Amino acid sequence: MTDKPRLFLSYARADDEPFVRKLYDDLQRLGFDPWYDREHMTNDGTPFTQAIGEAIRASQRFLLIVGPKSVASPYCEGEWTLAQTLCIPVIPLLRLDDYPIIPASIGKGHALDCRASVDYTALIKELVRILNDPVRPLTPITTAPRLPERYVPRPQYIE
Repeated sequence: MTDKPRLFLSYARADDEPFVRKLYDDLQRLGFDPWYDREHMTNDGTPFTQAIGEAIRASQRFLLIVGPKSVASPYCEGEWTLAQTLCIPVIPLLRLDDYPIIPASIGKGHALDCRASVDYTALIKELVRILNDPVRPLTPITTAPRLPERYVPRPQYIE
């Protein structure tokens, strides 16, 4: 473990796995602690989804590599939803398609353009700058009543 933030890399293999592999290697080389399924998944009897959940819970930043397959994947959606529920910052990295493809629930922040036409060295420099910024603590909400203990979020009804 390093003093750099633990990063969870979420992606769809069918979008651009070679990019994710290169990103993982470069982040590791730069002293970050990325979690990448191809390197960290084991066959120790832990269910796949449990291992993913544990890795997300252990992360300080969540990098969503955005492409058509990742935004359509129920696994990726479950991953970014868990990260949001745990208040882990989600950083979208647009790899394929265009900005409107970024899910609305995470597309309100700064998204990095990681498409093939972008200079990779400049991209890594910008990503490292963002990752080195401290995560701000949540501000306590003092003007709203607390949710009941048995509250169950149902975002599908809010849509």
